[in-house]
Amino acid sequence: MADNGRKNNHVAEQLPADRQKAVEAGLAHYQLVSAERDKLMGEVSRLQSENAALKVVAEAQKSQLIDADSRIARMQAVRDEAVSHRAAYEALFAIQQAQLRAFKIPAAPFIKELNDEEVTHPTDPTEFNFPERNQTSRVHDES
Repeated sequence: MADNGRKNNHVAEQLPADRQKAVEAGLAHYQLVSAERDKLMGEVSRLQSENAALKVVAEAQKSQLIDADSRIARMQAVRDEAVSHRAAYEALFAIQQAQLRAFKIPAAPFIKELNDEEVTHPTDPTEFNFPERNQTSRVHDES
């Protein structure tokens, strides 16, 4: 290798000064271009890594959006089912109301309020003291 270095020096000594300066300028320009290429390659590598990270984020957000759309669809199905149930109950109540009107049953509560004095709380559940019921049950018991 030492001989090779001497040959290159020997060749450089044989070139005229203007050519020597052109070779040095070419080598300097090559080194500048190589340095700029290395810098740009590093920047490309950094941008590729950043791009890959952004793709991962975009995929995660896309997955979340798909999940949200799925949840929305499920909730809409639940809502639609609830609306259909409500419509069925409204129809049922409308039919019952029509029947009550047809039989001229007044729209009043059927359960009358009882005072505590009228109702006793026996230990035997068969001995409840309801005024109307006990009278009819006594009639049945006596016969």
